[in-house]
Amino acid sequence: YIYVLRSKSEHPFVAANRLVIHKIGLTAGDVKARIGNAKRNTTYLLAEVDIVATFKLANVNLKRLEHLIHRFFASARLDLELKDRFGGSVEPREWFLVPLPTIEETIQRIKEGTIDRFRYDPEAARLVEYT
Repeated sequence: YIYVLRSKSEHPFVAANRLVIHKIGLTAGDVKARIGNAKRNTTYLLAEVDIVATFKLANVNLKRLEHLIHRFFASARLDLELKDRFGGSVEPREWFLVPLPTIEETIQRIKEGTIDRFRYDPEAARLVEYT
């Protein structure tokens, strides 16, 4: 599954931009089980999360696909530093400032095999076709 999460964090930046900040991840298991301890995990911004979308896939290399998606949205990666429970600094790497419809379009382009014709434009918050 590709899953898209939205944080319930009260961090001021996250709260102000909640509708466009999404975690994009992949798992071979149950998404609900994966997020079970979210509020104690810096991966989930130390807060509960909502599952806003899941996409079932078959016959894919999860690591390679996750790397592709994260690289595709790299220009929109959330730049946020959190303190873990030991006081160490953590910078979550799987959160992006991307609207949900754009994530959905990206997944569709991946399924169609046409994603290589597009790039993500963070200023316009949408996919742009290479010319």
